[in-house]
Amino acid sequence: MQFDPQKTVFLIDGSSFLYRAYYSLKPLHCPKGVPVQAVFGFSRMLKKVIDDFKPHYLGLVWDSRGKTIRHEQYAEYKATRQEAPSDLSVQKELIQEFARMINLAQCQQIGIEADDLMYSIAQELKDRAQIVLITSDKDMGQTLNESTVIFDPFKDTVINKTAFEQKMGFPVDKLPFYFALVGDSSDNIPGVKGIGPKGATDLVQQFDSLENLYQNIEKIKKERTKQLLLENKSDAFLSEKLFRLHYVPLNTSLNAWKFESSDWARALPFFQELNFKTLIKQIETQTGTAAQAAPLLSAASGYQFICISTAEDLEKLALEIKKKRLIAIDTEGSGMLPLRGAMCGFSICLEKGTAYYIPFGHQTAERQLSFDTICAIMKPLLEDETIKKIMHHAKFDLLVFWQAGIKVRGLVFDTIIAAHLVNQDGQRIGLKHLTQQYLNEQMLSYAQVVTANKYPNFTHVPLELATEYGAADAHQTLQLTPILQKELQRTEMSTLYHEIELPLVPILTEMEREGIPV
Repeated sequence: MQFDPQKTVFLIDGSSFLYRAYYSLKPLHCPKGVPVQAVFGFSRMLKKVIDDFKPHYLGLVWDSRGKTIRHEQYAEYKATRQEAPSDLSVQKELIQEFARMINLAQCQQIGIEADDLMYSIAQELKDRAQIVLITSDKDMGQTLNESTVIFDPFKDTVINKTAFEQKMGFPVDKLPFYFALVGDSSDNIPGVKGIGPKGATDLVQQFDSLENLYQNIEKIKKERTKQLLLENKSDAFLSEKLFRLHYVPLNTSLNAWKFESSDWARALPFFQELNFKTLIKQIETQTGTAAQAAPLLSAASGYQFICISTAEDLEKLALEIKKKRLIAIDTEGSGMLPLRGAMCGFSICLEKGTAYYIPFGHQTAERQLSFDTICAIMKPLLEDETIKKIMHHAKFDLLVFWQAGIKVRGLVFDTIIAAHLVNQDGQRIGLKHLTQQYLNEQMLSYAQVVTANKYPNFTHVPLELATEYGAADAHQTLQLTPILQKELQRTEMSTLYHEIELPLVPILTEMEREGIPV
């Protein structure tokens, strides 16, 4: 269905978009660690509405926090609903901030539900504009008339009065009558227990209203249906009252919902702060803004990645490791066999914000320590089982260290195994993909560091770039650990992980070291 943007007001059910965005994406965090998957999903859904309809009048309508007038009528209203996720409110606040930034009108009133507000706005503007209610809520069928339609964005369908009545088999003004009988489990509206959609439809088609049904109850031929109606009469009238939308005087005007699509570009700083790369790129493309190269992870997130090139600095790092007793480690190399010749450095992270790269085998003219010097200081710490180690794909790094003469002990967490258990089939579990998925941060890829610069392998990468790439691996491994630990608990995989999967890593490593004679 086509809508004239100049004569149509589009009203979005904000809560519907919010929950859909929250649950349709995996947990996502901005560089500051704030959860943002609902913000990202909501922004993309809103952009699709803007691109598809090019509205001149657009607004968000929100549910009220806390109790509403329906709770006063029925204390158990929506009592069966689960409590909102703890990280949802902060994301709703970010979305509302974003809406203000792009001059998108919003409507919310204490004690009033979004459905009633949308119904009221539609009633006040129906003689001045076409109204499109963007929602999938079945309650909103009551609003349908010659000037008001519903657009379900998740089914991509427009529902008008005629289509709705043909589907239901009765006029829209009988919808409260119908739901008075069937109830609504999602809102904990009781209805008449024992009467389903088919029976309710038959009764709604036979009688003019709920009152008319009870006035003529003797005309109902099925004794069981009659008995159910009599036993649940009070619930039926209560349910009709709860389901019926309420008009709230708002005195709204058409201009109150005016929206300029060009204002979308005002969100660029907001998207940059949250690191929403696809949305940033869209704005840059549409506005002709010159796209700049993506900042390095250290610069974008304020992290400090340090190259250790002197024995004094290495000794200082060793002292910190002895204090912290927990480190994330990762190896870098040429990727060629033998493994000992492949390793050209390794990285260490003790806490979020700072990580270190210790090079010794780079084929550049830059200053770096010898492997013997590094080994003398670091080997006792790496082999100390009381200093706990975190790795990503530990078996590989354990073998690399072993080929270099260091038997790393004290492994307490492997992020790749945790990700394998908690992620759904088909989702990538590489460190860079996990960083994007859970932290919404972008790491340099091997192709960007080596291939794009036409280096033969990683040993030819200059130390500044190698430090950015290598130290980030240890840093992000440490950052992902608490997130994946919570995911293991949430998915009830902790026991499997700690009792079977993780203890197998050193066993498999030993098996691979021993090899099989062929």
